Amino acid sequence: MAVATTVMSDVNFTYKVVSSTDIESTTVQDVLGGSCTLYNVVIDSLLNQNEEVYLKIYDTIPDGGVVAGTTDPDLIFMGRRGEKNTYSIPGGFALSGGLSYRCVSDQGTAGTTNPAAAVNVQFVVS
Repeated sequence: MAVATTVMSDVNFTYKVVSSTDIESTTVQDVLGGSCTLYNVVIDSLLNQNEEVYLKIYDTIPDGGVVAGTTDPDLIFMGRRGEKNTYSIPGGFALSGGLSYRCVSDQGTAGTTNPAAAVNVQFVVS
């Protein structure tokens, strides 16, 4: 499945909204092309009624790129089965290596199993 990513930015605001659809089988690497600060994460797992999903966020891209199950994520957020979950990060979380992410249905670093259905995510960054 292909990932569709949209970055919404406006000269009147200092924040950007990154929206990705259909991320259940692909790692998105450095979507903004550089460092950012993460303030908000929304995981839409409404189509995954039978399993939790885990959004892994990576701050660095090793040689060869992010590899699910091998590259240590810097943050992991759980999307509850059949729900839309929102996480706020007061003060933000600095990502000096850029915003990279992957969604799986297994907990922890070693997880590599793709969720059964599409997962959509949104991020608020600056």
